[in-house]
Amino acid sequence: WNDVWGKQSSVLDLDVGSEFVKYSSRRNCIDLMGIRLLVSQVLQRCMMNMSNRQAVLVADSIFNRAGVVPGIYQAILAQGTDYRMEKIGLSDIMARFEERKKPYVDVTREIVFEHERQIACNGGQVNLFAPSYMYHQINLQTMGISDPYPDQEKTLYIHFIRGGDGERCTEAIDVDKSGNVEGSLAEVQMDALVKDNQESWLTNRVTKEEFIACFCGNPLLAESLRRLSSGDSLLHRRSSSPLEAWLPSLAEFVRQALLPKFSEFGPRPQDIWKCKDGVVMRWEEDVNSEIIRRLPAGEKLEILKPGTDPTGRPFMVKDSKGNRGWISALSKEGNILLEIVKRANQSINGGSGQASLPEHGPRPQDICVCKIGIVMRWEEDVNSDIIRRLPAGEKLEILKPGADPKGRPFMVKDSKGNRGWISAVNQKGAFVVEVKQRGDQSFYTALQAFANDVDRSNTAAPAAYRPNS
Repeated sequence: WNDVWGKQSSVLDLDVGSEFVKYSSRRNCIDLMGIRLLVSQVLQRCMMNMSNRQAVLVADSIFNRAGVVPGIYQAILAQGTDYRMEKIGLSDIMARFEERKKPYVDVTREIVFEHERQIACNGGQVNLFAPSYMYHQINLQTMGISDPYPDQEKTLYIHFIRGGDGERCTEAIDVDKSGNVEGSLAEVQMDALVKDNQESWLTNRVTKEEFIACFCGNPLLAESLRRLSSGDSLLHRRSSSPLEAWLPSLAEFVRQALLPKFSEFGPRPQDIWKCKDGVVMRWEEDVNSEIIRRLPAGEKLEILKPGTDPTGRPFMVKDSKGNRGWISALSKEGNILLEIVKRANQSINGGSGQASLPEHGPRPQDICVCKIGIVMRWEEDVNSDIIRRLPAGEKLEILKPGADPKGRPFMVKDSKGNRGWISAVNQKGAFVVEVKQRGDQSFYTALQAFANDVDRSNTAAPAAYRPNS
């Protein structure tokens, strides 16, 4: 047993625990799923312009022993259900439909786009209608397919190339009368990684040596790896940076706001003003245009809209006689020719003139939950890319509101830490999120109270905050 102590012999009938004599069978290799994640992350960090599905195809074409990639060859939507048809192949199915004069619709383009969308949202899995993606209802409308057979049962036939072994397969998926895809039986096995047998190991696993050789032998991956390694020292260089921070109290911050009175601001649409001195009303915004009439002092005007020239402060107004025209709110010397009579829509509540925060809608730092399944996107635009689909009951933290008041967009943070944009109101104007916990609004309350105190005072605003100064 040992070269120092010589030959050693055990006693008769010696029992040794199996955990001490078991041979290590750990296979030093990686499967294609892990390779796909590595390749997609490397390409994305190097700013390669390709989608998740394209990164999966690049990984399979390089590391798969057969050199095959998964993909959808053709898809059709037919009326009725017949599971026996999927065993004869899609070309034979279409031939039989033509013999029987049974109509069908080619939906290959829509299914390919849906496959691209699902791979981008379910972590790189190539299976179509995977259970990890079917947490909400998928129907023909969400896939961009107009239902050709409404109120009738339908079957979606998909002919695809399976990843891993390159097998050509056809699968039938039930679609109910409402166009919904049956979630429990709808998964299309487009990947051969589902079985962990000896044959699957031979086609879908690579050793460490093979992984390094394939990675360095491919120009796309090798150049990407070189970029990461060359910039690693710059990205992770440690250096000290001076930082000076001043944290004022809430009272100090509010005192320095120096909010002027609301009456000191210039005209706004729907305001009611009156003329201080004689003002000229013209047909157009140009000061050289034809005169409609000369407005006397005390004439009440309704502000309709501002002009484009900021120098003369032109406004379109309506006088007491119903005439519409353009006036200049400033004289040549820079004096205001109008005096406020009534502010339009000054308060949020529409009554006392005291601004307040909304009572029902979401606000920054609020904790909300989704009433129904909603979509989280990368940008405020409703046509931007989808990050994930939020299920009903998902907790969200409101970060900030958007710029579009119609869809009430908000930047939120979900339970997984993702940040994105949602629309808090549906097309009918109802909130799709429910406020569960209000955030700390003490800052906004104090700022509004200070603004109201300044507005009620008779002290003129500082010169730096007077309009047109």
